[in-house]
Amino acid sequence: MGRIGLPCWPIGSHAIPGRRQNRAAGGGMRFGFFDQLPCAPGFTEQQRYHDILAQIDLGDEVGFDTVWLGELHFSRAFSILADPLMLLAAASQRTSRIRLGTAVTLLPLHNPVKIAEEAAIVDLLSNGRLE
Repeated sequence: MGRIGLPCWPIGSHAIPGRRQNRAAGGGMRFGFFDQLPCAPGFTEQQRYHDILAQIDLGDEVGFDTVWLGELHFSRAFSILADPLMLLAAASQRTSRIRLGTAVTLLPLHNPVKIAEEAAIVDLLSNGRLE
């Protein structure tokens, strides 16, 4: 499946002309993408996890600034992502530049100390790229 939802740009630093220089100067728009990781019929959870990691890799490569993942439970059609921080930890080891964020963390379902510790670990693993 891979590369779902991402524009078909040429891969490399020339993908978005002037974008890297503009961002380095502190100007210009910032681009990111969001996914809740739905799992359509005919696809396995394993395929979807590999697909989103490939999308994040591609986003990093073509110059996206951020990726945001949302937590949702018990609805395969909408999301199979019960722990965005775990997936962001995996993505942090495959990417070098893209910033990583949890768009939705259902805090009432978690121990706040555990979430804070996990977020700190992801931030350390990603060299400070956790939003």
